[in-house]
Amino acid sequence: MQLLPQILPRNMIWTPGLTYCPGIIGGLGASTTYILAFTAWGQRLTLARIWLPLTRRLPWDTVAFLENAYHLGVLRHAGAVYQFRHNQLQRHLTHTYHNPERPTASARPERR
Repeated sequence: MQLLPQILPRNMIWTPGLTYCPGIIGGLGASTTYILAFTAWGQRLTLARIWLPLTRRLPWDTVAFLENAYHLGVLRHAGAVYQFRHNQLQRHLTHTYHNPERPTASARPERR
């Protein structure tokens, strides 16, 4: 038993509009997939701009976060990169990130 003849009418006439539409949609889908999977720009977009913020490893607006940290004095601007101004803070964040048992909200010290 064939499925396609049951869905489509027997006297369906394929006009140019009906044949171009699936081709255009397929081409756009394939080119979008190629760009996101195999180009450096696409990989950066999917990883740094979508995946890392979704997993809460990076803020959604990274540039605003870095500029805010710069204005607060936590980071310094050296050319095209940001650097930690205090080595003790960098060591603390590295230790916290690599420690599998991260402190919970109740175990953190209170701010005054």
